[in-house]
Amino acid sequence: MESLAKQVCGTQVIAGLVAPPSLFHETIEIGGLAHFVQAARENRRSAKCTFNPARPEAASRDCTVVQKDKSMIYAVLKTLHLLSIVVWVGGMVFAHFFLRPALAQLEAPARLRLMHEVLGRFFRAVLVASLLTLASGIWMIGRVAKQVVQSGGRFEMPLAWTLMAILGVAMVAIFMHIRFALYRRLDRAVAGSDWPAGGAALAKIRTWVSVNLALGILVIVVTLAAATS
Repeated sequence: MESLAKQVCGTQVIAGLVAPPSLFHETIEIGGLAHFVQAARENRRSAKCTFNPARPEAASRDCTVVQKDKSMIYAVLKTLHLLSIVVWVGGMVFAHFFLRPALAQLEAPARLRLMHEVLGRFFRAVLVASLLTLASGIWMIGRVAKQVVQSGGRFEMPLAWTLMAILGVAMVAIFMHIRFALYRRLDRAVAGSDWPAGGAALAKIRTWVSVNLALGILVIVVTLAAATS
């Protein structure tokens, strides 16, 4: 009985990958186990719960407490994940479509100095945002995979998740190239007042930022498509 209770509470329906619907539609009336099954059906999230035949009414309460703790962690990480993407993609949109055209009328020294300062601040924020995006995404995928395996299922990552993961890793790799290679060229050029070299470095930064912006928009499209499907 106890092992069955753990199995039921440890099962989650995730994109139709595991846990056939019949599991949650069974009517189990063994002592107080019905309370436990109801808790699993209502929460639909895995948890490490224990079933005490002597106190069946406590099973639902204990399961719910653990569920809320895990759900809170997941919600916080998902919020950080989304906010990081907003900062990253939104910043690229601003820099590419609003800041750059507005500075085009300035002379090269003034334009390059200003872009150097703005990009330096922006890239520091993106460095944090990109690492948060990557870490939180990996954690959420790992959490779901662990739940599926613990429930006795086989984890198969949905196509949308796979695309988002691939695109996300590509965006981080491109950003690292921008920040630690191209921006350093711009930094050296501005420090040495080498404006032609600074202009060339800034042009390459603009090209790769455009690529990353396109990938970021594609990630958003995939996310919205997966949410509405």
